[in-house]
Amino acid sequence: MVACTSMRPSGSRTGRLDDLFRIYEAHLATHEAQEQLDELTAIVRSGTRVCLLCYERDAGHCHRRRIAELMRERTGAVVTDLAARLL
Repeated sequence: MVACTSMRPSGSRTGRLDDLFRIYEAHLATHEAQEQLDELTAIVRSGTRVCLLCYERDAGHCHRRRIAELMRERTGAVVTDLAARLL
């Protein structure tokens, strides 16, 4: 859901997080992304537990945090960041 492959080379892999988040915000404004966000909102409101997965260890570097923020804004859902312990 709400995947944006066009941002990867110009943002996340190069470490330019401002570019990553700017491009992702533009993607989230598209009709397709809004429909997917509406679908996810309905799932969250139904009480179904939802987990967003990401490769990033630091949630501040993850574009999916924006999805979590939107779900919190739309539904009041509690968002918890989970991370494995460093060895």
